[in-house]
Amino acid sequence: MAVRGLLTPEAALLKLLEGTGLSPRFMADQSFVLVSTPDHRQTRGAAAAPALQQWYYARIQASLRQAFCWNSTALPGSYRVAVVFWLGPSGDVQRHERLSSTGAADLDARIDATLQRLTIGAPPPPGFVQPVLILIVPQAPDVTMGCGTDGAGHGPARSRR
Repeated sequence: MAVRGLLTPEAALLKLLEGTGLSPRFMADQSFVLVSTPDHRQTRGAAAAPALQQWYYARIQASLRQAFCWNSTALPGSYRVAVVFWLGPSGDVQRHERLSSTGAADLDARIDATLQRLTIGAPPPPGFVQPVLILIVPQAPDVTMGCGTDGAGHGPARSRR
């Protein structure tokens, strides 16, 4: 369906996607990924509380950081890749799909292996919407993703260059 009028890019995209069953998930770098729109009749009243969701997303981020810190051959820094994954009842990744490639088959395989072993360490809260979408972006020089000593003994110590 065509979209006409003076609209922001976000509003135009939302109008364009009306009735398709797709919704944009906007990223910090001004990009977006299309995801299935949840059926509101099924999720109404069942969504996890915002504070609980925020806590669980923070836990996912910390688990990803730790997993990539331990696998130094897949350590982010110079590549960009988008991934979606689904978590099982125990918080383990049941399935994942790379939505893009780093451009290097061996690095893609190491990222896949890291995600396959990923565990969040806690079950998703009731009503937690899946899949989880992550975007790993290149980092500035001398950034180690927090893989150095963090006081908690997480991950191997890494020094800045």
